Amino acid sequence: MDLNKPFFYPVLYTSTSGTTGLPKAMLHGCGSLMPTTKDFWLQFDSTRESIWFSMSPVGWVSWNMLSTLKTQITNLFLPANVVDDIEKLSYFPTKEHSLDSVKVAIAGGSVVKPQAYDLMYNKIKKDILFSATYGCTELIGTCINMEPSLPIYRGESPVPSLGIDIQCLDESGKPIEGEYGELVIAKPSPILLLGLWKDEDGSLRRKTYYSKFPGKFALGDFAIINPITKGFVICGRSDDTLKQRGTRFGSSEIYHVVDMFYEVRDSLCVSQYNTNFDERAVLFLKMRQGYPFNSELVERIQKVITQELTSNHIPEVILETQDIPYNVNGKKMEIIVKNIINKRPYNPDNVINSECLKNFEDIPDLQNF
Repeated sequence: MDLNKPFFYPVLYTSTSGTTGLPKAMLHGCGSLMPTTKDFWLQFDSTRESIWFSMSPVGWVSWNMLSTLKTQITNLFLPANVVDDIEKLSYFPTKEHSLDSVKVAIAGGSVVKPQAYDLMYNKIKKDILFSATYGCTELIGTCINMEPSLPIYRGESPVPSLGIDIQCLDESGKPIEGEYGELVIAKPSPILLLGLWKDEDGSLRRKTYYSKFPGKFALGDFAIINPITKGFVICGRSDDTLKQRGTRFGSSEIYHVVDMFYEVRDSLCVSQYNTNFDERAVLFLKMRQGYPFNSELVERIQKVITQELTSNHIPEVILETQDIPYNVNGKKMEIIVKNIINKRPYNPDNVINSECLKNFEDIPDLQNF
């Protein structure tokens, strides 16, 4: 095979997870082969002796788990929701487990909570190098990464990936630090996707990624750049941002607080709008078995949200639900629940537990807003 090809020579298609709608088929060029080298060999400090185990939602992983455990993995990648489940199930290593070979662990795929850092360093292994990483299908690689030579700060991803000019922009398109901004790739990169399936004139690609900030590739997520450490705090999808009582915030901020309550198994926070386009936050709680949902719990959650955030962050409505919808990649399907409670059309095809969606329809407490 002749590999002497330009970066724009087409190589493969990938598909998005369908978090915000139907999955998009993406065409990638030769440049998409670069992230494997730059991310793993350089920023993850891998060597020929490194043995990676990446837990993937595609297919069964039992055989892969057995084979990698036999060869003693050195590097571990886990989806953020798996880290959450480890904590919720209290499934921690014991003296019967040997983690001597594991040197590096990274988490991603969705928002990595600050509590995940506590879990990895306090419950899993003290001398491990753990950090959140942020990537996307459009690059087949990372945009924000760890760096072994730099300190790790709780809840942050330390640095931009090599060759990626990533910025946080405010609504006017101005780069900002210390407050919510939308993540963009500000300069061209050879590893960006070439186009979308059947988008022959490129109009869909331009509309999807370049219409909000002309000339800059919008990643569709909010983040905060720490003005002191320069690390990135990923806050979730920009289309899942809430604005209540004049305060804009991400659903992940609410989840970080709710996760402090053991009796809550899972949660989901979305916006509801009325005919005057007023907006309020609605928080759904899935209770752990044996624990009741009651006004006393609601009051405690409201109190802690005020302490950890502000009173403006308290969701106006807090309700119980039986389950939270997810897609195959372990991402909460906030956009679908948001569409349901606002009586908008939605497509349930990407929800792995779609039977729970009926629980969000015609809820009496949401009818008179």
